[in-house]
Amino acid sequence: MPNVEKLLAATTRHQASYAGFLKGDAEMAKACEEDRLEVCKHIAQYRGIAKACSIVNPKVPAMLGFDSATEKTPSAAIILAEVRDVRVTYNNFGQPVVSFAKVQNAKGYQIWISDGDPSIESNWRLYESATVCKGIVIPGLNRALFHWLKVRALRGKQAGPWSAAISIPNS
Repeated sequence: MPNVEKLLAATTRHQASYAGFLKGDAEMAKACEEDRLEVCKHIAQYRGIAKACSIVNPKVPAMLGFDSATEKTPSAAIILAEVRDVRVTYNNFGQPVVSFAKVQNAKGYQIWISDGDPSIESNWRLYESATVCKGIVIPGLNRALFHWLKVRALRGKQAGPWSAAISIPNS
């Protein structure tokens, strides 16, 4: 357990070695750093005890001279809108290119593809993730199969609703 005497002794040693550090003495600079780390260790122990005790009595950190931790106010939950205006075109190489309207507050998007019946959830697979909403190339699709595509917006762990499923023509 930390005690006041140990903290005061470490602080006094640090103050003495700091003066030597300022004069450029290499030995004192090393001692100053060691003393500083010891003082930091003692203060961290006091903070830990204060934090543990604050569960029972929130006034303990203030009584020990520590600033009370500012409480985080929960930010309002950001609701992501549905991705709209999903369209598929083809580039010069015959690859499908997906574009859609930007969703406010979205940090990324997921594009899911289904080769079978779009009403069966297990037919869908994540095909591409992107941070942009225009010109996303979807390479490697089997042109002989009929594909369905849906998109959703993401922000951290939060996912928005799915767009309407659209078909990707074979040609």
